Amino acid sequence: MFLFSCCPAFSQDDYKLERLLGIPAAQKPLTPLPPPEGFQQHIADGKLVLSLDDAIHLTLANNTDIRIDQTAINTAQNNVFRQYQLFDPVFTGSFNDQRQKSQTNSELQGATVLNNFSQTTQFGYTQIFPTGTNFQTTFNANKFSTNSGFFTLNPSFTTYWGFQVTQPLLKNFGTFPNKAPIYIAQRNLRQTQATFHAEVSDILYLLITQYWNVILNRQAYDVQKQSFEAAERSYEHDKKALSLGALPPLDIYRSESEVAARRVNVIQIEYSLKQAEDQLRQLLAANRDSAINGLDLELTEKPEPTDTLLQIDIATAMSMALANRPELEAVSQQLAVMRSAFGWRTTIFVPTSNLAASTSPPAWAAINIPPQFRQCCFRPAASVKASARCLD
Repeated sequence: MFLFSCCPAFSQDDYKLERLLGIPAAQKPLTPLPPPEGFQQHIADGKLVLSLDDAIHLTLANNTDIRIDQTAINTAQNNVFRQYQLFDPVFTGSFNDQRQKSQTNSELQGATVLNNFSQTTQFGYTQIFPTGTNFQTTFNANKFSTNSGFFTLNPSFTTYWGFQVTQPLLKNFGTFPNKAPIYIAQRNLRQTQATFHAEVSDILYLLITQYWNVILNRQAYDVQKQSFEAAERSYEHDKKALSLGALPPLDIYRSESEVAARRVNVIQIEYSLKQAEDQLRQLLAANRDSAINGLDLELTEKPEPTDTLLQIDIATAMSMALANRPELEAVSQQLAVMRSAFGWRTTIFVPTSNLAASTSPPAWAAINIPPQFRQCCFRPAASVKASARCLD
């Protein structure tokens, strides 16, 4: 028996065999992450020179969290394509070849060794339309041959070709009950896109905050270092004053403790600066390349404002946030999904009522038939049937 079927489910980024025939393709090994890109043009004098705009562009191009979050959009897009498979046409075909030999025990069987050979071919086509209409057509052909002397038509052919159309009248009638999974998947996709935009906004906000944190820690480090140097100069002055007898002996310990305290402050702020720089490199994805990760950072933005500061009142800020915040769009799409799912689920309580029509047009073929038998044996015939069924 030879059987084949074709039920394509249109999924994004699938292999051709898997997409068309449902045959799983060989799994490819996971490819490592590519090295970060766009850093070479920002390297000058052994330093990574970055403005705030440069840092934003590098983050959008290389940040691994953004790439991971983007896979949720690909999954949602695949789900949208997958929901269309309900309306994909389904074509089936089969071929059966069978031969049977048997020793006879009666002359009425027409041969000493009866040899029967049959071949059966079947084709079918089915498709569901968005209105709920189900269309089916089937074609069967059977060939039979034998060595028996009592068969007038040898080989003989019998065929059948039929159509059937079924239209729901109550349950599953119309486009909404049948396309509701598609609507829900599309709204899920829009919700996922809005969530992704919110996540990217959060990452960029964290980047901008971390960029200015590095600048703030550098200025704090410079201040603490100058304070430490001033404490050392004061300590050297006190040592000279002590040697000249102008300072009480116990006061020198106060200077030494002040130098030690300020040295601790310098070490602490230096550690905080290193942490801030490492976090900034991680957001930029510079830590994926050891050569780039080892470069010193030179941030070119100045903390002093160069332009007039933006003046905005609370009402305008609130209206802009309500109009542009992606989190609100994600919640709105989630509510739309819930409404669509509720409306779709309520259709299961609708009674079933179907109108079905079927017909069988003439379909036949034969060979080696005497002319006197052709008209009486293969007169074309057709029938149409309509039925209605209602279930509570």
